[in-house]
Formats: sequence, C-alpha cells, structure tokens
Amino acid sequence: MSVFEPKVVLNLLKNSVAISPIEKNAFEKSWTVNVEKRVSMWKESRNHKNHPRPEFQLKWEAEVVEYVQCLWEKSRPRSKKIEPTDKLGPNIPLLGP
Repeated sequence: MSVFEPKVVLNLLKNSVAISPIEKNAFEKSWTVNVEKRVSMWKESRNHKNHPRPEFQLKWEAEVVEYVQCLWEKSRPRSKKIEPTDKLGPNIPLLGP
C-alpha cells in the first residue's frame, strides 16, 4: 500500500529530472495555486450539504489530483504518431492502487 504525503511527493517531483532546474519555483507555485483553486471550488460546490468534508481532506484530495495531472502532462503522447518524448525518470514516485 502506498502512502501519499503531499509535501514529500512535491519535493520529489520538483527535484526529479522531469522538472528542469529553471522551472522548480514556478512548478511549486503552480502546484500550490492549482490545489488552492480546486479546494475553493469544491468547498463552494459542497457548502449546501449538512456534513461537508473537512478542509484538510479536500486539500489532500486536491494534492492527489494535482499529482495525477502532473504525471499525465509529463508522460502523455503529444501526437498520435509518436511516442511520448518526456520520460518520467526513475526517481518519480508512482503511487496508486
């Protein structure tokens, strides 16, 4: 079973070969902004419920979604005819069921 620790995963991704050294700060800032946006949208759409999820749970779920989005963007093929150009590298944490 995998354990998803958002800060650890973010640091591993930031220091991996998948993120260039020039992009590290922008990557972390983008990650944080995307997570906060997602949490905000989810809170807004769930505010009518009697028992809404706690914010820390929404934040953790948003971090997982951002992780999946990041891996997808780095590994998806850019064209139907060619192989993916970006390789994730051996130090990328592959977490999941």
